[in-house]
Amino acid sequence: MDSQTEMFLQIVRQELKAQTTILTATMDEKLKPLAEENKILTDEVTKLKTKVHNLERDIRKNNIILHGLEETEENSSELMELVIETLNSVGKGTKIHEFDKWEISDVRRLGKKQEQKRRPVLMKLTLAWRKIEILKNNKYLPENIYATEDFPKDILQIRKELKQKQKEEIEKGNVALLKYDRIIIKGKENPDKSKEKRKHQANKPRKRRLYKRVTELRNALKEIKWDILGLCETRRLGTNINEYDDFILFSVGETKGQYGVGFLVKKELKKHILEFKGISERVAVLRLKIPGYKDNWTIIQVYAPTDSAEETKKDILYEQLSLTIGQADKNMIVMGDFNGKIGTQQQGEEATIGNYGIGKRNGNGERVVSMAKENNLALLSSFFKNKPERKWTWKSPDGVYKNEIDHIATNQRKVFMNVEVINQFNFYTNHRMVRATLYPKARNKTRRHFNFHQHTLQHTRNRNTSDPSDFQNTYDRETSEMFNTTTTTKERKDVLSSKTKTLIAERKELFKMKKDPTTSKAITKLSKEISNSIRKDKENRKMDSINYHIARTGGIRKALKDLQESKAWIPRIKNKDKKQTTKRTSILNTATSFYKDLLCTQVKTSKKHKPYSKISTMKSSRPY
Repeated sequence: MDSQTEMFLQIVRQELKAQTTILTATMDEKLKPLAEENKILTDEVTKLKTKVHNLERDIRKNNIILHGLEETEENSSELMELVIETLNSVGKGTKIHEFDKWEISDVRRLGKKQEQKRRPVLMKLTLAWRKIEILKNNKYLPENIYATEDFPKDILQIRKELKQKQKEEIEKGNVALLKYDRIIIKGKENPDKSKEKRKHQANKPRKRRLYKRVTELRNALKEIKWDILGLCETRRLGTNINEYDDFILFSVGETKGQYGVGFLVKKELKKHILEFKGISERVAVLRLKIPGYKDNWTIIQVYAPTDSAEETKKDILYEQLSLTIGQADKNMIVMGDFNGKIGTQQQGEEATIGNYGIGKRNGNGERVVSMAKENNLALLSSFFKNKPERKWTWKSPDGVYKNEIDHIATNQRKVFMNVEVINQFNFYTNHRMVRATLYPKARNKTRRHFNFHQHTLQHTRNRNTSDPSDFQNTYDRETSEMFNTTTTTKERKDVLSSKTKTLIAERKELFKMKKDPTTSKAITKLSKEISNSIRKDKENRKMDSINYHIARTGGIRKALKDLQESKAWIPRIKNKDKKQTTKRTSILNTATSFYKDLLCTQVKTSKKHKPYSKISTMKSSRPY
């Protein structure tokens, strides 16, 4: 009986297990669509949360909060004026550009008004780079006033928790940085190594490095045809305009040892320059009148971040570029290192990209094409047929990758007769120069002005011409002297030694050879030797000039004048309305007016004291 009961129970268990398995499979099959739908909904909710998070971050990306600002205003317009006045007072002691009203879209106080408590001020800026500029110069704000970023409440809570972790990591000796809602921890920094690095950098002055590069570039430019040259990575702080013997150099930079853009303009175009303007360390503007063309030209030089750089940096650059293009003249050129591959022509891009584009488009390339389409610009290199090996403009250090990332764009495509890449340019760089040539336009013919020297004419009048046989020879000689007289320019002394010239010639031959790892290493080695040789040439020339002038005059004043490489221009000036201007005519007029007023004031002051001197003279010169 017991065995039969046990067998019965075992059968029941097996039956229940089978039924359970069937029911579970059935339930799973019925619930599977619901589970899948639930998963889809969960993913959608997660995506929506991410979108909301990104949207909120994007809305606040140009916002900044000012704390400690006095609450004396009665309305929003007065608050706007107070904020601008506070920020512009900071700009006087730093390199912050002056703020205009259009750069701040909205300004308001946060929270309810309370006695003896200053409410923070929320500012919405139109340009993201202005926010970075204020935060970088936070220490220069007036006392008890400081600026912070605008974060949502949940992000503020996360950052508060992360700050404690950041403090712990710093105490351990690690480098810890807060970036929005996350912390970035780097390994321990070797203080001895960093100190040695700083010491090494201090021993390599920027001016010396600039002199070497300019001297080397000047020598290389002798072998090619050029008029205006756009420069990237000038690595020179501040806004500078220097006039050399054969060209004018303009540069603008904000970060020590990094970035920077500028122009090199031939001396012959000096009188046609209307304005040099530095927008930022990545955008510079040259306005000029090109001979033969009626309307003015605006040339914009750009140095874009790499494709792997933060999107914020790219957004800032293209915001600056968009505003600059909006203020440009009728004729415009936008050129530089865009770090973007534009690729081949796609549907709807016929006016922007020609039939000769190469490669595949990358992220930066998309930005370049979008910018060109928005502003009706044509990317010139794609409209001129060249072999693929004459298209690339940048080569990776190992020589494996070659891409076309430097571009010239314009809204006047039909005036350009050719665009080409200059090969075998005798200058050490991993970029190749892109040259665009304009069609020459006929200029109005003017009468030639001859320089008649008075002493020559006087000499001719007084010459004894009584001998008829000598008359014709005299006439021929004198007229030849008069009509062939030309204005002579001061010849520039050769600053390169024969050794340096030999090294440059050797490198030129290497550039002509087929590029392989061995040749590349040889070029790198030679370039370092050339750089060192140029430095030694400068030191030798300096000592020779000083010794010569000390021996001749007993001083070094003339030596300093002789060694002066360039003459500095005023890059910008404030006019009578206290507004900064970079236009050359405005700068000249403002400076002329200032010195004219100064001289007039001195004359009036001297006239006030003049009668007293007359009286004393008269008294002393009485005949009785």
